[in-house]
Amino acid sequence: MSGKFRNRMQDFERRIANFQYRNSPALGVQTPARQHTLARQIIDSLRRTDFVKTISRMPVSAQRCDPGSRLFDPLKASIHYRNRGLFDEAHWITFLGTHFGKHESQGWNLAAKVYGGLQNRPFWTWSRASQDPDGITNWLHANRGYFLDPQNNLKFSNHRKYEALDTQSQNHTGEVAASYIRWVLQHGDHRTLINNIQAEAGQNPHAVFDGIYSEMKKNVVRFGRLGAFDHVCMIGKLDLAPVEPGSAYIGTATGPRRGADLLLLNDVDAKTPARELERALIDFGQQMGIGMQEVEDSLCNWQKSPDDYRFFRR
Repeated sequence: MSGKFRNRMQDFERRIANFQYRNSPALGVQTPARQHTLARQIIDSLRRTDFVKTISRMPVSAQRCDPGSRLFDPLKASIHYRNRGLFDEAHWITFLGTHFGKHESQGWNLAAKVYGGLQNRPFWTWSRASQDPDGITNWLHANRGYFLDPQNNLKFSNHRKYEALDTQSQNHTGEVAASYIRWVLQHGDHRTLINNIQAEAGQNPHAVFDGIYSEMKKNVVRFGRLGAFDHVCMIGKLDLAPVEPGSAYIGTATGPRRGADLLLLNDVDAKTPARELERALIDFGQQMGIGMQEVEDSLCNWQKSPDDYRFFRR
């Protein structure tokens, strides 16, 4: 760990200790081991956020957009498209990146296979997909044997591990994509969607986040609390929308909620009312000097191994 992050970690350990004394106390972080482990998870969360924000400000090669290239990366492709004013394509490939996720060993391989149409041009770009919302379903069905062949080792990321490619499954990838496309087309395009939500919510980044998050949960198949939270956070980090979470959206969460109960009561199954947890987590974030995405992410990972640090991927 670099000196910069080592100093920050020590600062977080002090802040967590102070939070513990100020909050009745916070029963889950009374030991130095717990304080150290949570501090390291906060550092990991900050690194993930800082990485995306850093690359968002850098020039990006067009190879990042090519699903046939080993350099393909939906997030960097989004930046490339954004920088060239291709707003719809930037949002679309970010959505696909969120839906498939980056697998620990396979990387963006699954996203590349689908976005690239198995290298049978044209790719499933926004222009093509938005003209035929059910087209991806039909295409997946036609290529069902390839996508279900275990030898091809096509895997979603850990956060999306319960998703399905099989068109005979309920709420499979094709239906997810179609529901997203139809949601956006209700507004016309991505820019208009965000403008419409801003017109209703105002210019506060927390309110705009909540507006997009709520609409996405309502309209997009399989994008419940976790998927919608991850996606709206990502479009904020990529400067595709002026958004920032004002809370951890703990209501229907699993890991983050267990982490919050562990932090406050040393009991992952305490089932504290969501409103109380949200207030406590906002206070925790303010005392740590971090955003709610980092609060949500770090507590989710910390509760998996609160006494011994382990590195977790999203």
